[in-house]
Amino acid sequence: MSSVMVFDIDGLSIRSAGCYGNVETATPLLNEFASQARLFEQHYRAFVDPVRDRDQAYGSLVASLGSTGLLLANAATRSSHDVTVYESPDQLLEILEQRFDTEGHVGWVRIVPAPEALDEAIPLGLITRLIEAGVVVVVTTTTPLLDEQDYRVENEEAIRVPLMVWSADPFRSQAVTSSAGLSLLLSEELLAGGSVVIQSEAAVALREPTSLLVATLGLLSSLEAVSDERLMDVVDVTDDRLQVFRKPEDVWNVHNVLVEDLARGIETLIRLRQQLLQIET
Repeated sequence: MSSVMVFDIDGLSIRSAGCYGNVETATPLLNEFASQARLFEQHYRAFVDPVRDRDQAYGSLVASLGSTGLLLANAATRSSHDVTVYESPDQLLEILEQRFDTEGHVGWVRIVPAPEALDEAIPLGLITRLIEAGVVVVVTTTTPLLDEQDYRVENEEAIRVPLMVWSADPFRSQAVTSSAGLSLLLSEELLAGGSVVIQSEAAVALREPTSLLVATLGLLSSLEAVSDERLMDVVDVTDDRLQVFRKPEDVWNVHNVLVEDLARGIETLIRLRQQLLQIET
């Protein structure tokens, strides 16, 4: 089994990357990588909290691939896993040469670049060496360029993040994917569509190709004993603890369509409850 190396670059948001359509920011190195990668247009963080999202994505990748893991960072990094801090690209390379093998390993490198040097933060020489050695190289982020108070589950700008996987067969995917299923995305066979669950401390969301449903944990708890058949009679369309946004038309998540399409909202809520049961089991 080939090893996997994930470069987790702070500040690498959708709106700052030229390969995602930004014409104001020059990111030629990132664009070059993206041109030779499977680029995911609808990739979401599974958790609003960046630390929890990184830990879950890294841990599940190691577990699902049955690999040994190495979490590295060039800055102080909170994590439930052991973190090796490096101070320079040369030291990063030295650590990888000593502790990382091209077979059966997962490396996760968190890079905190200077704000004005986002593109230069990509260690192109190291990436080239890894690719030549047969390592699967991934570029993504768990901390987009937004203030901490904007990390809300209903703010899609905070949870939709770049994801690029180097590939001999590059293409742009519209499948809805999540950091929780990162190991599945390393497969060359991907289906269109899909849905993902996104969680915060106060709410849960279900993102599907044509909708985003956000429900508070309090509401879900109050509906726990209500059967799917009775939800239509119980749900209050004026209760702002449940919101449904039409995608992709409602880009900014400002128009709650629950009041005008209750049936659609109930159907989506049922699918969310089913997915949460699968996660729990």
